[in-house]
Amino acid sequence: MKLKIFKNYPLSTLSTFNIGGKANYFTFVEDQQQIFEVLEHSKKAGLKPFFFGNGANILFPDKPDRDTIFISTRKFIQCDIKENEVSFSSGFPLSLISLFYAALNIPDGCFFYLLPGSVGAAAYMNVRYFEHDFSEVVKYVEYIDLDDFKIKKISGKDCQFSYKDSIFQKKSWLILNIFLNIRKNPISQLDHSIFTANKYNLFIKFATDNLLTCSNLSEFYQFYNLKNITKLFEYFDDACISELHKIEQDRVSKKHFSYPNCGSVFKNNHNFGTPTGVLVDRLKLKGLAHNDAMIAPFHGNIIINTGKARQNDVLYLIDLIKDKIYSNFGFVPETEIVIIK
Repeated sequence: MKLKIFKNYPLSTLSTFNIGGKANYFTFVEDQQQIFEVLEHSKKAGLKPFFFGNGANILFPDKPDRDTIFISTRKFIQCDIKENEVSFSSGFPLSLISLFYAALNIPDGCFFYLLPGSVGAAAYMNVRYFEHDFSEVVKYVEYIDLDDFKIKKISGKDCQFSYKDSIFQKKSWLILNIFLNIRKNPISQLDHSIFTANKYNLFIKFATDNLLTCSNLSEFYQFYNLKNITKLFEYFDDACISELHKIEQDRVSKKHFSYPNCGSVFKNNHNFGTPTGVLVDRLKLKGLAHNDAMIAPFHGNIIINTGKARQNDVLYLIDLIKDKIYSNFGFVPETEIVIIK
């Protein structure tokens, strides 16, 4: 398929924050060939390529750099299923992969249910939910080394995974595919799973349908809520249904889908020992607004967009929180969201 370059594309429609100006150049990539095409095009045109997934952890600029081409991998949806191993392309919806584990009757793999990001971003950030890290399921990662444009592999144990960190944040590497461990219930033995031949197309279609909802959090939840999921997938055991239900209750109770946001703004300082959101609460900053950006009244580590917030509005609140925490607790919290200048 021929690569299509868009002009003046609104980045706000590609972020769960619903913030961002119009990109001078933007494109979607749907396969590995298109990724190399856009890299070649960028080099010839003198443009800086910026790749991202579903925009669930990114604060885009109000005036994007005119010499940057923004590239979304959300249409890069492929999976390859083998005995005791499965690979997902970097754009594959992370929440749907939790259902893959549910279909294998592995409750411990359900923890990324209702996370709106992509699998590539999950590896990049080493996504975390309570005591679980994405690194637990990574066997190895296939990537493009942007220094020489060669495809290479790295094992999960060599990815330098730590708390919300990985080697991919330190290298000029573009994640292509993630190979996940299947520790039990080999796929070939699952006669009634969604991964038998007659269900495979439904699985991919479900992933593709998610393209329409992954940047609007309320629509994302309507698409992925457990009631809707169980209508489509009837093969989860009770333990997995229970785990998914527990996660859904937790996320809904925390109002993760009530307003445009990018989840936790700051990492927790484990040396200090108190979650950043709790510190913000102690400082009585919850509910504080700057124009249409607001420190969520329901969670101190989330900033929400109540209308037409801009990047500068969010940055104002981020700087305010940093200053207040430093003045009162003696350290500057590290931002978790990716801020594009």
